[in-house]
Amino acid sequence: AALQQRQQQSLRDAPLWHTARQRGWLTAENRLAALDVLARLPHQPGVLHVRTQLGPRQPLNWPWPSAAPLLHSTLQMRMRLSHPHHLPAMLAPLVELPGLMLPTACQWQRQDATDAAVEGECLLAWVSVPAPAR
Repeated sequence: AALQQRQQQSLRDAPLWHTARQRGWLTAENRLAALDVLARLPHQPGVLHVRTQLGPRQPLNWPWPSAAPLLHSTLQMRMRLSHPHHLPAMLAPLVELPGLMLPTACQWQRQDATDAAVEGECLLAWVSVPAPAR
């Protein structure tokens, strides 16, 4: 039953992955571009502190067409922002990275009721395709 469910989900999701590749949303990961983008995050408006950690590339265990295996890297971000409304602008440079950035978990807390600053941690999955063989 589990195999049949996985096959059905794969058939259902195949057009999604195909569309993502056609539109250029799903491409090979570029670690050098990531280092450049991540280095700019602390300079975004409203960012008081940000620390990032990019994990290793690993096979993605979601259903996908067998002809198109996917990889993912975990991006962990810990940050302090002067106000929560600065989060979209801080994350905006991540759209420059090839592949898909999918948020998997975020936690936020306000340190002081009189201060708008928030501290948070977000975990993102950077989904990409394997680089072409040379």
